[in-house]
Amino acid sequence: MNIRICILGIFFLESSTFLLAQEMKTQQDFQHPKQYYQWADSINIHYFSQPNDLIKKIKIAETYLQEGFGYFFLESIAKNSTNCPICQELLKKHKLYAPPPSSFQKLWHHFRKGNLQYIGIRIWQKIKHFVAYYAHIFHLKQWALLFVFIFLKVLAITLFRKAKYYLSFFLVIWLLLLNIYFFYPLEKQKIIITSKDNFNLSMQNDFKIGQIIFIPKNETDVVILQGRNVHQAYQDLLKNHQVILATSLAFSDFEGNPDGLSIQQGKVLNPTLLSHYGAVLNNANQQLSVIKKENYKTIEQYMQFVNQSRRQHNNVLQTNLLAYENQLVLTENPKAFLRERRLIAFVKNEKTQQEYYVVFNITHTVTIFDISVAILNFLENQNLHIQALINVDTGANNILEYFDSKHQKSREIKGFFPVKYAENLVVFFHQ
Repeated sequence: MNIRICILGIFFLESSTFLLAQEMKTQQDFQHPKQYYQWADSINIHYFSQPNDLIKKIKIAETYLQEGFGYFFLESIAKNSTNCPICQELLKKHKLYAPPPSSFQKLWHHFRKGNLQYIGIRIWQKIKHFVAYYAHIFHLKQWALLFVFIFLKVLAITLFRKAKYYLSFFLVIWLLLLNIYFFYPLEKQKIIITSKDNFNLSMQNDFKIGQIIFIPKNETDVVILQGRNVHQAYQDLLKNHQVILATSLAFSDFEGNPDGLSIQQGKVLNPTLLSHYGAVLNNANQQLSVIKKENYKTIEQYMQFVNQSRRQHNNVLQTNLLAYENQLVLTENPKAFLRERRLIAFVKNEKTQQEYYVVFNITHTVTIFDISVAILNFLENQNLHIQALINVDTGANNILEYFDSKHQKSREIKGFFPVKYAENLVVFFHQ
């Protein structure tokens, strides 16, 4: 240990941590783990978080992977690696993608893999949202507007083939402007949830935007499934329990690995705690709880949580934290896409002390900020205390199954893809 700290001290000449390293290398050993963690935190802040010599820092951090906090170092390096392609390739080996893959990159990845079903479903869903939105605005039947939409598309292609370039050009531009308006409305419509009728959610103009499901916490067990046998594990649950709802949960990288800290039954699948995911989901004692990522600012806190999860055989995943203790923690992004969303709220009725998991399946395309604000206001109007509000992956893993009281699968409340494609799931079932 002393030799390694001496070697590190050579690299720390450019930073204030050199003095600390010099002091620590005189110790016979790290007798107190707290002192060890304090040293590692200081190294992380003053050395690994700085935007210089990234490749060298990655190699140093890799020597500390077995001790656990090397992944903490790598995550700090990743934040500064946007303009370093070589660094990004090195970080991918450790399941770190900096920056995270964009929607276009994911689409291109699916195209290269020949996953045309995914691309086809995504395009069809966009067309359906487009038709539903404008049919409601112009008071038309959806089938009529869909017919007009398809006719104009076919006409554009026909005109282009007949070399009527000027007509085709204006028609294509017109359709493009409609699409742009749909995805980026010029007059942004404020979302106010006004009704909750048989699971249906509507806006102030009675336009249906999705469904809501209240799941009583004291009557429900929860399990997170992840790894290579998600589908089989889910089928086993269906045979042995009365499942209420199953949905895709955390985001994944190109290879299907969980993005961020991931632990399955005490086995660490991905040890990297990512800073851009504010929520750490802890599945212990068949309940699901949300912990703010800020609770693990230090390496000691991080290591204690990982070790505890190992000992207790817990399931852990990361995702976006949108609100916490009745306060919105998400900031508005003007470049955010309009798309379907799914959110899970953890709420408590202050009068009855009853706690619920509340699943919002938003089938209309909205920004994550707008729908978060609308849901927060809606729940507060129901006199419910919002303990946490999290985001669920509805991209390449938009999976949802809901079962009614007769254990019949709903045809209305569902995702885009079958469960066999699931890379991770959270399953709610009766105790």
